[in-house]
Amino acid sequence: MLESPKWKSRYNPSGASVHESLVTVTRFYWLMSADLARCRLASAGIEVFLPDEFSISLRWHYANALGGIRLQVSSADLEDARAILEEPPQEIAEPTLTGAEKKAERALLVAVCGFFLAPLVIYALWLLGDLFASSERLSPKAHRDVVAAAVLTFLLSALIVIYAVFRFLDIK
Repeated sequence: MLESPKWKSRYNPSGASVHESLVTVTRFYWLMSADLARCRLASAGIEVFLPDEFSISLRWHYANALGGIRLQVSSADLEDARAILEEPPQEIAEPTLTGAEKKAERALLVAVCGFFLAPLVIYALWLLGDLFASSERLSPKAHRDVVAAAVLTFLLSALIVIYAVFRFLDIK
């Protein structure tokens, strides 16, 4: 079961059972919270064991009956694990988009929506013209958005022109 050499050498130097050397740090009632805590501890180099993980994932309503999902670590790592879990998680800053990158996203959205509402093609052409005239540098993702929006917009524009010509000439 858990008798791999890695667990044996780290958790039972005295030859005790692996389960005897694990200590419960805390309990979680949601699997997602337990996984987040496990990831935080794993990133600090602490090996974590969630013995109730699969029971709760199969029968989530057993969480209260089992007392939640136990998060267990080695008794040697107990204090470090508690300290890591007590400190608040770091906030990850959302990337800020420049004006041109926001405009590129909007151009792609408008180009896609133009297939359902044809007058949006005019707005998409205006956005693309503004982006092509801009000297602001685009990220690779924004550049792909502009290319995709241009292809979609010009394809849709060509379809509208062809439809108008056939309609005008009354070709069937």
